[in-house]
Amino acid sequence: MDLISTTIGLLSIILLILPFAYARRKHRINNNKLLQNFKAVAEQQQLTLSQYDFWDPFYAIGIDEQKKQLLYTQNQNGKEQQTLIDLADVGRCRVNKQTRETNGNTIIERIDLAFLMQNQKPQETSLELYSKEVNLNHTTELQLAEKWQGIVSGCLPVNPAHPSGAGPVAR
Repeated sequence: MDLISTTIGLLSIILLILPFAYARRKHRINNNKLLQNFKAVAEQQQLTLSQYDFWDPFYAIGIDEQKKQLLYTQNQNGKEQQTLIDLADVGRCRVNKQTRETNGNTIIERIDLAFLMQNQKPQETSLELYSKEVNLNHTTELQLAEKWQGIVSGCLPVNPAHPSGAGPVAR
């Protein structure tokens, strides 16, 4: 009787753990596939990514710090959009957060990484990091935007007009 209870208990625990283990494995496989696809896109552009991030199944961003190139991909409805930004053409990078107020709560509608281009039309290029239209829940996108603003700002050319000569103002 005691052996039967132990066996039933162990089988119950295994049956409870299996769905979580399966979901974790599937998530890891999907992340590896996304990473391989993103690295393949970077290789097509002849870039060696020194840093990269991907989130949701829709977005990826990476930088080749030697060539001063930023690669961004967004995959929606089976269509992949790629954007390559030459940081030599960027004067400033900032986080653009669009919000609205509802019943005293601030709701984030969209988070972009915006690049103010030097001597180019259009003057500003924005990369979507979060949109309420794509994903209702945002988690780390704002921190990710701030992280990438810092990475990009560190790669921008030194601005001699800045009093310290230290480079562009990040905000």
